[in-house]
Amino acid sequence: MARYLKRRESDISDLRRALDSAEFETIKTTGHNLFGSGATYGLEQISTLGRGIEKAAEARDSARIGELIVDLEHFLKGLKVR
Repeated sequence: MARYLKRRESDISDLRRALDSAEFETIKTTGHNLFGSGATYGLEQISTLGRGIEKAAEARDSARIGELIVDLEHFLKGLKVR
């Protein structure tokens, strides 16, 4: 779980870089991967946010993508792993 969460933190940086460069395909792929992996780890919120990121990337909605990245960051910071 710790490795999974560390990778998600890395995704936040990657998503921000991609957003700055308007790389919507990269953002879409990352969102899709988050959508698919979150539930596997029992983290439905990651799946929900990933789906939102994917859909916002399809719509090329930079503002929404930015909001969702912040939501993902806050969610990850709020998790406590035992």
